[in-house]
Amino acid sequence: MDSLNSNIVLILDLPEKSLCGIDLQSFTTSNRFHGIKDLVAGWHFVFASSTEAISIRSGIWFKVAAQPGEVLVKRWDKKSEILVDEADPAQQLRWKANLGSIWQNGVTPFSQLDAALTGQSHSSNSTERGDTNVWASLTDHITPTLLSRITGGQNNNNWSVTTASSSPQDTIDTAHLPLPPHLQGQLSEQPLKLFPIDLKRTWRKEAIGRERTAAATDRSWALGDLITHHCCNGDESEVLGELQFCFLMAHILGNYSCLQQWRRILELTLTSHSATKNRPLMYTRLLRLLRSQLRLARMSEEGAGAFELYDEGASMLTQLIRGFRQRLDADATTDTDDDKTNNSIDDNGGEEPRAVEKELVELQAYVRKEFNWETGDMFVRRGVLELEDGETVEMDVAGLEGEDESGEYAPVVVDESEVRAALGHDGSGVAG
Repeated sequence: MDSLNSNIVLILDLPEKSLCGIDLQSFTTSNRFHGIKDLVAGWHFVFASSTEAISIRSGIWFKVAAQPGEVLVKRWDKKSEILVDEADPAQQLRWKANLGSIWQNGVTPFSQLDAALTGQSHSSNSTERGDTNVWASLTDHITPTLLSRITGGQNNNNWSVTTASSSPQDTIDTAHLPLPPHLQGQLSEQPLKLFPIDLKRTWRKEAIGRERTAAATDRSWALGDLITHHCCNGDESEVLGELQFCFLMAHILGNYSCLQQWRRILELTLTSHSATKNRPLMYTRLLRLLRSQLRLARMSEEGAGAFELYDEGASMLTQLIRGFRQRLDADATTDTDDDKTNNSIDDNGGEEPRAVEKELVELQAYVRKEFNWETGDMFVRRGVLELEDGETVEMDVAGLEGEDESGEYAPVVVDESEVRAALGHDGSGVAG
């Protein structure tokens, strides 16, 4: 394929033996490296770091059009040590005009990276992570509107993120991080504008008593409020888009704030039990997406460690999936015959609610096989363990107090009239 029929991203001024990558592939650069050619249409994320070692990474999102011949020019800013868009029109024209001089040996075919990386053993730089179909399934809900909101970038194909990028809701002490002074300043200059999710307050402002209790155990109101007021045109798929963005930035860049937001989105959605009936299509896609993300994360030690798939941190996801299964089963047992007849495709073209059950079964089977997670109810929570010397010890599974409504999660009886009086409400429930 010649330069006129190829989509290309040029990455200029990158030092030799730097870390560079695109999508889920990464490699070490040579002195001849100038970019990547033959890009497939769709979303891409190109990133770089001045060293192969663990360090601050900088990257840019961009989208390649379906028609061939697009040339995007990025460069490594040596002063700030971040990847930036080439803003000088004269430089862009110069490099586009001189593609022939670097075509053979200076730009690497995207397909070559795909083939080389997918054929290697499991490592942080290889495996099926290079599969373009996998990447497409992990980015299909990302939009220009979402990237502009989160990164603050307004120019197409210039949405920048670094390892150090942070959201105001994540208080992180960056003093211990190996950040150059210019990156320390960037944390406050251009924060990530992620969804404002507060899991400690998932009810409307005026709610009291029973309404608060219900909204704390079933966060559907908070999810609906988020979609209505923070998603463009109330589009629920933007929730999935931010989940994809946060997962990939945590996985590729090691971004702490995105990792925390990924967890918050999962906790919000998987505890919004009533929403599964109203938004079956979103939940079907959510469960399928989570399975794809976990499959990718387990492919490397870094990914498995960051998302805590094999240690005690996995209890968060285990409990979320288990709780989601319990509420789905409880709802199924209370469904009437009339409810069951409504499980067909609705007027909006949404998938039938039975598809949520199907995706959940597949997710549970996957995590049990790959991580040995028990996400059902068929296991012993308390029992007696006999040690080698014959001594017996009573054991119980930690972290289940919420499900058992024991300990700090035990129900408390509250006089609602006293609550109203304390909050300044009259008998009608309207604030005075």
